Amino acid sequence: MKMSCDSYAWLENLTDENVVKWALSHNEKTRKLLSPVSKKFKEILKSKLGKVFLKSARITDRGIYALYVEQDKYYVKLLKKDLSRPIFILSSGKRSIVAKKLYASPRGDVFALTFSLGGLDYGGAYLIEADTGKIIDEIKGVVYNFVWLGDQKLYYVRSYRKTKPPDGGSVPAPRICVWESGKEEIIWGSGLSSPHRITIKASSGRDKALITVYNGWLSSAVYVGELKDPGTWRKLYAGENFLVKPIDFLNNQYYLVAYDGKGFGRIIGISNANTKKVKTVLRERSSVLVDAEIIKNTILTSYLMNAASRLKMYSLQGCKMGEIRFETPGTVTIYDSTVSGVLFKYENFLTPYKLFYFDLDEMQLLDSRSENINHVVRDAWATSKDGTRIHMFVVKKRGAKISKVLLYGYGGFN
Repeated sequence: MKMSCDSYAWLENLTDENVVKWALSHNEKTRKLLSPVSKKFKEILKSKLGKVFLKSARITDRGIYALYVEQDKYYVKLLKKDLSRPIFILSSGKRSIVAKKLYASPRGDVFALTFSLGGLDYGGAYLIEADTGKIIDEIKGVVYNFVWLGDQKLYYVRSYRKTKPPDGGSVPAPRICVWESGKEEIIWGSGLSSPHRITIKASSGRDKALITVYNGWLSSAVYVGELKDPGTWRKLYAGENFLVKPIDFLNNQYYLVAYDGKGFGRIIGISNANTKKVKTVLRERSSVLVDAEIIKNTILTSYLMNAASRLKMYSLQGCKMGEIRFETPGTVTIYDSTVSGVLFKYENFLTPYKLFYFDLDEMQLLDSRSENINHVVRDAWATSKDGTRIHMFVVKKRGAKISKVLLYGYGGFN
């Protein structure tokens, strides 16, 4: 195959003054070019962005709780037949509050709502009584990944940014804390500091703690133990130069996604009785495994194929059992799961959101918002100078001929 020289390779040296000059000049040129277009579509975009959008959702014994944003207010609903009355409303106000995620207790009597202030990471979380919509407590700071142990006690991750954690160490530093009766206590993560990050979740059976400790963006380790006993939390599996994250604990076995090999992701199983024995449950495919959940002894996977989500089902032995395809390419975001079903959002260029509950037997549409527009989305490919095929989506009015195109991209972290 004939290879051509990359004429833009010199731009990768960000310490080169010529690169800085090039970037600034092209930035100014682009601003001038797009400014008239920006002004023309500003009001149109404001009207679109002011409409209702789904941000987060959770499964509880009471039903599905969902967090929405509409213009400058956020509200939480319990999704039943009557969707007309929000149970909690939060206005952005002078503090420029941005609601982020919803974490409901298993029974659904209370929920936590995380938020940031003025677009910064700093903010906190409100603990809210579902029946009254009353804020019963507030946790301030950078907090996330709430795991309820009942209606009065919960775990979460706190990131110390400006002040050192009470157990010492440099900042920024992550710690897992417990909140009970209005008091916070650090229970895990002593000694960890940047570039380490922590996430925690409960297994679907709510008996195990599944913790991921990230060392930067390229490697991580999984710790596990009894959910209600932090003293039992221990390292289960670590990737020295690759990422690994937990899926669930089922039938006395831990299931994890390991991004070793080519980095696309495979599912491995580790017995609770013999943690040194690691077996491949689902081999690595040619597409990136973004997420996975286990429902009714079936693995539901979300793969990224040509920049769109594809849901596939496999047995615990790795045999394919089915697939969910969407007519229009889009993105799936898994919000929550139990042993019985999974809750996820589907969105694309034409559909703001559709919220589904899937239990293997039925895919139930719980809520959606659609736009009355006569457009189509199709896959297309371009070939770069060095022969690399580049995927793209073409969004256009049905029957329209393309004369102009807006091309944009994002380079990512690596």
